[in-house]
Order: sequence, then C-alpha cells, then structure tokens
Amino acid sequence: LKKHLLLSLSLIILKLILFFLSIFIPGVLIEKLWLKSREPFLFKLALAIGIGAALITIELFSVFFVLKLSFNLIYFYLFLTAECALLLYLTFKNQLSFKFPALKFNLPKINLSATIILILILFQLVLLGFNALARPPIAYDNLTMWQYKAKILFYENRINFDPGAAAYLGGGGHINYPWGAPLLSYWLYANLGEFNDLAGNIINIIYYLAILITLYYFFKKYLSVPVSLFFVWLLTTMPLIFYHAYNGYADLILSYYLLLAFIFLFNWLEKEDIRRLIAAGIFFSCALFVNNDASVFAIAGLIIILIKLFLIDKKLTAAVKSGGLYLLAIALPLLPWLFLKI
Repeated sequence: LKKHLLLSLSLIILKLILFFLSIFIPGVLIEKLWLKSREPFLFKLALAIGIGAALITIELFSVFFVLKLSFNLIYFYLFLTAECALLLYLTFKNQLSFKFPALKFNLPKINLSATIILILILFQLVLLGFNALARPPIAYDNLTMWQYKAKILFYENRINFDPGAAAYLGGGGHINYPWGAPLLSYWLYANLGEFNDLAGNIINIIYYLAILITLYYFFKKYLSVPVSLFFVWLLTTMPLIFYHAYNGYADLILSYYLLLAFIFLFNWLEKEDIRRLIAAGIFFSCALFVNNDASVFAIAGLIIILIKLFLIDKKLTAAVKSGGLYLLAIALPLLPWLFLKI
C-alpha cells in the first residue's frame, strides 16, 4: 500500500512539473526573443509564467472555439514541442544566450531588518499553503464559472455549440465570460489526467508568488531592499488578496497581468522603448482574456500614452503611431476571442 501511495504521489508530482515546464519553457523563450531584458532571474521567471500561460490558453481557445476540435493531449504536446523548437532556433539564430544565476558560496551580508521581513513573508506563504491544501475552492464565482467551465470541458473534451444544451459554450454563469482562467485550469487537469479542483489551487498560488516577485523587483529599482520587502509584506497581509490566492478567483490572475502592463507602461514612460509599450499592450490583452473589467485599465493606458506624447511632448505623429501600436498589441492576441464575440 505504501509503495502504491508513493508511486501515485510521484506521478502527480511529475505531472505537475510537466504542467509547469509546459508554461515556463515557451514563456522564457518568448521573453528572450521579444524583450531581451537584463532583469534578475526571478523576475524573468515570474514574467515567463504569465507569457507561457497566456500562450497556452489562447492556443487552447483556438482549438476548442475556432477550429471546434476535440482535444488530444499528445497532439497538443507535439505542437507545443515544435513551437518551442522553433522559438529555440530563433533564439540561437539571433545569437541570444541563456545565463542562469551563478552559484555563490560566499556568505552574503545579513541585513537584520530585511531578514525579519522576509521571515514574515515566508510565514504568510506557509499559511497560504495550508489554506490551499485544506480544501478546494468554495467561492460561488469559482464554482459557477471558472471551475465549472473547466470541469465541463474536461469531461466533454469539446465545446458544446448547441444553444439548447445545458453545457452551451461551457455552461455555468456568464456564458460570454472570457476563457483565460478556465482554460488554464483545464490545462492543469488535462496534464493530471483527472479533474482535481484542490490541485487547481496551485495555479493561483503560482500567480500570487509571481505578483510578489514582480512587485519586489519593481520597488527594488527605486527603494532599498528592506523597504521593498516591507511593501511586499504589506501586500501579503491584505485579507482579500490572500483569500483570492487560495479560492480560485480569476481576479488574482487579472491583477498579475494588470501589474505587468502598468510596470511596462511605466518603463516606456521612462525610456520610450517601443518594445516596452508593445509589451504593456500585450499584457493588457492577456488581462482582457481573463476579465472584461480590464478594458477600463486598457483605456487608462491609452490615455496615459496620449497625454505623454500629445499634450506634454507635443508630438502628434508619435502619439498616433504609439497609440496605434498599443491598440494593435492589445487586439492581436485577442483575435480568436474577438472572432467568437463577433
């Protein structure tokens, strides 16, 4: 019995690792090709998770809604492998190298205040882990929308396009709700080979960690390490965000993409690097694929661009060009979703 349990646990862990790698590898390759940033390794990791997850969900949406096919895990992984091989080829063709963090055996200087705050953050993460493993999500929105659609899709293996069926367009509440969160949950269950909504808590924990890492490195550019960690700790103590991290709310995923979008928009304001502006638009697009409420923030981003270039810099041509590229960056990843909406 013990050997059987150990084998089952090992298989689950291997499947979870495969799920993580299927998101991380294409994400890090796209980040390397697209942004060519020199950010710290952990920030790139947090960034790659979001990019890879958005890529997977948009491709799954195209399979189910645009091509209207039944899902085959092996065929999808073959396609994903070919996609990663192409990205890797383009990476080496552009003479881009991968640098992993160097191992340092010398003891770093210990900052007492930073250490204490870090321990407090880790304590919050341990609490989060216990809450996430204690029970599956019980929030109403999760049960009637995100997990419900993922569950129907997992068992039917296709989208029902019959308006008279209970499972029409995935069923549940808000039929026309964006599919970013349900498809990511479905991808996890497809890898596990079973519907396990308790394991679904892992997704929000990953995004929660990505938010903390992203915020820390953003603050660290302008503040000291202890102050940056202090602001991150403050975020971990906010009850609503903490609650969303183990209850499967899509709002946490939405917050992650909006955070990245505004960070890259802020970077564009500082350096006027067009790649940063396009990145901001793409992350707003990812947010819109999670929740329609992101449209308000995307409009705010456009207003910021126009104020900067048209009202402050007095550059009408640049304002039109940058505004157009920004809107195009939002629209292109959403084409499959827009195709269905129309």
